[in-house]
Amino acid sequence: MNLWQELGFRENPYSTDPVPPDDDGVQLLVGREKELQRLTRNLTSSNNHTTIEGLNGVGKTSLVGVATYKLFREHQHSATKTALFIPVRNPFQISASETPETFSDKFMITLAREIAARRELLDQHQSGLRNLTDLDRWLNNPLLHGGGGGVSILGLGANLTLTSSANTGQGFTRGGVEAHLREILKAVFPTKASGGFVCILDNLELLDTSARARATLEALRDGVLSFPGVRWVLCGAKGIVRSVVSTPRLQGKLSEPLELAPLTAENVQRAIQKRLELFKLRTDAYTPIDVDGFQRVYDISHHNLRISLKYCEDFVLWCIDSGNRPVSAEDKLGLLDVWFADQAETALQDSSDVGQRAWEVFDGIGDRKEGISPGDFEDFNFNSPQALQPHLRSLEQAALIESSTDEIDKRRKTITLTPRGWVVRYRRRNFQPEKST
Repeated sequence: MNLWQELGFRENPYSTDPVPPDDDGVQLLVGREKELQRLTRNLTSSNNHTTIEGLNGVGKTSLVGVATYKLFREHQHSATKTALFIPVRNPFQISASETPETFSDKFMITLAREIAARRELLDQHQSGLRNLTDLDRWLNNPLLHGGGGGVSILGLGANLTLTSSANTGQGFTRGGVEAHLREILKAVFPTKASGGFVCILDNLELLDTSARARATLEALRDGVLSFPGVRWVLCGAKGIVRSVVSTPRLQGKLSEPLELAPLTAENVQRAIQKRLELFKLRTDAYTPIDVDGFQRVYDISHHNLRISLKYCEDFVLWCIDSGNRPVSAEDKLGLLDVWFADQAETALQDSSDVGQRAWEVFDGIGDRKEGISPGDFEDFNFNSPQALQPHLRSLEQAALIESSTDEIDKRRKTITLTPRGWVVRYRRRNFQPEKST
């Protein structure tokens, strides 16, 4: 029996994983009714791929997972033949070091596996499909062996002549399987209204700059982003999504971003209460941090849901390890304040190399929730961006700020406090958390 079961929960109520795309996830996604409605409308009614902009940890992946699951469930339970939307289980990511070609190969292998795994469902939806035995053979064989006869791909009867090659993305595309994947998808999803596989391209900010993100997505425009029967949802932070959708080559492919704001104070309390209720195994389930405590952590963490959950888990583990089991709401909140004050004090002490002038910059960044850019140097009484830079570097080296400078629009405010920075700010404000709206 693990710790959470000992405490009376079937699983960790403070898990930082996205809420699952299942019935539990539908209940756990609290306070997102309007966003869920808009996302669902985009997926079912727009020919463009959907985009979502929001801070890290705000719940973008959870929103997409639940929206797609609800559409999938609607199809399964409908008496009429409605559109079929199938969630691809794991989100995609593309880093600055990955080429569009390698990403495309990875996408097609994943798509082939999804088609193989969903064969019965696809056959029910489109009975004209044949079996996918050859797809299985390709996916499970480390080498593709060819000769004069060729291989029947995806049950469509197409023959390919393949020399022996590693079962990699390169072998995949050289063999012409991309064309047959497209043919399968066209058969299953002949129109946009038929539905499709829903794929998430998450954390676009990993591409470092908007310019790089634009270049990468433009390179994918006529390939990955044009597959029939595939609906993409692109998610990012730091304004990168809004910058990407404005490029002429991607207009007409990507929708305007759905802005996902942090949960309000009321909704974050509902969210944690729902978790505690849903995961409870017995009436006497115990946790040293309840709704009020979670609200306190959420405020300190600058309304970052994922980071707040992580701190709550850390606090619970600390309580159990140290033998602290506060009972009353007052004692729970008091012990949490003591623990978090210690966390904040340690983080501040670890930042001892930061000078006084840099701390003034730090405080100014914290006062601007949207962040700053080097172009704001005059607001900090510097004569030039170059004079501001050493202090920004000092804060960045202490992991107190993060930046993503747009190399095209230098004025875009992209320098913000990190989660650790917000904890240090809490300490510098004499343990006064930011208040939720």
